Amino acid sequence: MKVSSARRMEQPAQPTVNSMRRMMSRCRQMAELFPFRIQGNNRIQQFSTNGTFAAAFGTNGTDIGQFNAPKGLTYDSVGTLYIVDSGNNRITLADGVFAEGVTGTNGSALGQLSDPVNISADERGVYIADTGNSRIQSFNPRPPHGSFTADSSSLRFAVSTNLNNPAAVAAVDNLTNEMFYVAGHRQQPCAAL
Repeated sequence: MKVSSARRMEQPAQPTVNSMRRMMSRCRQMAELFPFRIQGNNRIQQFSTNGTFAAAFGTNGTDIGQFNAPKGLTYDSVGTLYIVDSGNNRITLADGVFAEGVTGTNGSALGQLSDPVNISADERGVYIADTGNSRIQSFNPRPPHGSFTADSSSLRFAVSTNLNNPAAVAAVDNLTNEMFYVAGHRQQPCAAL
């Protein structure tokens, strides 16, 4: 049996001026074919599995149920929807299409967030890609009849080693070891920690 050795992933080639022009031309063509805008609507939309629109909530702002550049979404085991409200540096919790509350404050101290972009949850915790602080933070999970908080009192750990602006995090259900994956554009394409 032949075993191949793992190859080191090569860095992607830097874009050239011509490749950037071609990409921009394709983007303009797509915008003409599909005249709708999905970025910047500051709302959460719900669809059925066949693509039928079901409901939406949210507007631009800082109150509960308002967003400033929502980016990541995940559900936990008790059915809570976690929404990364990146521009407001917080996490919004929702039940279906009803915002229940918000948690998190802007800053660089442990338990604070700066431009978070992605979130994942499992039985052990809630993991946030805290991009502006170049780290992953993990908080205690929401108890079945309690509330979730993203602050220093519920912080489980923070990992910043070898991370530079992480763009995504995914928790791994593993009975023996706690693990999560991280992806981003300025570190290894995908790393398991």
